[in-house]
Amino acid sequence: MKIDSHHHIWDLAITPQDWIVGDEMQPINKNFLMDDYRKAVQKSGIDKTVIVQTVTNYQETPLLLDIAEKDSLVAGIVGWLDVDSPDAIKNLD
Repeated sequence: MKIDSHHHIWDLAITPQDWIVGDEMQPINKNFLMDDYRKAVQKSGIDKTVIVQTVTNYQETPLLLDIAEKDSLVAGIVGWLDVDSPDAIKNLD
């Protein structure tokens, strides 16, 4: 089984990517969804993928978990957690 261990997806209407700034970043200043990923890897032999967070806020992780639950191509996700925060455990739960 071939697993892509790290890729990002985002819908700018749902999760703005504040790090996409400047002219050099304009080629990626658009949505990247699972259908885009699927098209990009369709001839690669990749069987599963791991989606990695793109922003440092707690709202993105549940969105990624929802995608993983609905899409059999997703083997897992890497969410974001501020481990130094006093409320880290609450947010982990």
